Order: sequence, then C-alpha cells, then structure tokens
Amino acid sequence: MTDDVKNNIKRIEKHIKSISRMIENDASFCEVIGQIKAVQAALRQTKLRLLDRHLHTCLVNATQPNSSENLDQVYQRLIKLFEVREKY
Repeated sequence: MTDDVKNNIKRIEKHIKSISRMIENDASFCEVIGQIKAVQAALRQTKLRLLDRHLHTCLVNATQPNSSENLDQVYQRLIKLFEVREKY
C-alpha cells in the first residue's frame, strides 16, 4: 500500500474519532451527518485509488508473456470483486 493511501486512512481514522467526540458532546444531527458523509466520500476516494492501482497491476501482469495468470483469470477476479461491491 502506498503512502498516500496510508495517510488517507489515518486521516479518515482521525475524522471518525472526531465524529465520536461530536456525538458524545451532543453535536447537532446535521453536523454529525455532514461529517459522516465526508468520511464516506474519503473512503470512496481511497477505495477507487486502491482499485485503480490493483486493476493496473493485474492487467499489466496478465499481459506479460510469461505470466502465470491470464486475462480470463483477472476478469474472473474482477467480477468477484464487483459482486462483493454490489452487496454493500
């Protein structure tokens, strides 16, 4: 995992702790929901970054002449990944 993804996760973790403190301090509903939406957006961006890198690596590796994994295997792994995504 790259440093930027690790840093994003750390920021998200701090943000979640901040939301917890807001709830303990009876912050307004709208403020809490707004912060939760911000965390969701940050998680979505981090997920897309990870997915982009994973797809790139898989496709580059699968297209190498001596690759142990062919494009069909990569395709099947991606289908499983997106099936999991659809559940959430």
